Parts: sequence; structure tokens; C-alpha cells
Amino acid sequence: MLRYLAKQTCISCGFQIDLGVEDARERAVEEGHAAAPPIISNVASVIESKIITVANELKDEKDIESQRRKAELIETYLRILKLLKD
Repeated sequence: MLRYLAKQTCISCGFQIDLGVEDARERAVEEGHAAAPPIISNVASVIESKIITVANELKDEKDIESQRRKAELIETYLRILKLLKD
């Protein structure tokens, strides 16, 4: 399932539901198209994983310029994560 704005589409068969309509959800579940978790939470999980990976690399980094780039990357990831959670 792929969720975009107020619609959810099955990527296998193209079945679409309007997330604003409760009976459409019930119909989708009955037809075997269960709702997928929101894509936002998946993106947040990936970003959290990236933060941990870069932070571990930063800990062992000796080059100052490389440290700066990795710190900026972590800062960017944190800003995106904050936007996703708000």
C-alpha cells in the first residue's frame, strides 16, 4: 500500500481508497487491502538509523573537515526528524 495525501493505493493491483471515508477503509480491509503504517513513521525510522550510523562514524573520525561534514549531516537529519514528528 502506498499512501499519498488523502488516498491510499495498493501497488500490486491499483485499488484506491480515500482515507477520509470510513466505509472505504472497511471495504478495503474486507477485500484484503489492509491499511499500511504511515510512510512518515517509516521515514523517521530510517532517519533515526542514519543518525546513529553517522554519530558512530563521527566518534572515530580524526579529520576535522570530515567531522564538520558529519556533524552538519546529523544536524540536517535532526531538523528533518523534528519536522516529521511535529
